[in-house]
Amino acid sequence: MAKPEREITETVSALEQHSLAAAEDITSYAKEAVEEAAHRAADAAVAAKEVMQQTAGRAKAAAHDGVEKASTALREVSASDVVGRTKSFAKEHPALFVAGLALAGFALTRVLRAGGSTDEAQADISRRVAEDVKAQATKAAPRQTAPKNPKRAKALG
Repeated sequence: MAKPEREITETVSALEQHSLAAAEDITSYAKEAVEEAAHRAADAAVAAKEVMQQTAGRAKAAAHDGVEKASTALREVSASDVVGRTKSFAKEHPALFVAGLALAGFALTRVLRAGGSTDEAQADISRRVAEDVKAQATKAAPRQTAPKNPKRAKALG
């Protein structure tokens, strides 16, 4: 083999070896970077889990306190007082009262549906709730006292 050809072959061989060594270095670096990122992600997941558990614990405690307070308040108030307050609220805020009834009916329907009740029972409850809402809306709606015909009002007054 001629000298220039041998030099070219040796140079190509040396370049191949350097390229393989560089590729191995890059692969090793990438592997270490991925392992480090995985460890950081795992640590972040553990920290997030701890924060979520603390938050859930606080929410559970707050809900428990709220239920306790509501329970105590209900024990201290008579049924007639609750009915009186409800009537008063319905007279002062009829639209809000009707909306609350509709929301309560919707919630009751959802609870019963989740409990596996039959379709007929659900339809019956929905019908009854709708009738109650309509009756309450009719009772709570302000009555219009002015006559529809202003000329007749003038003649009557």
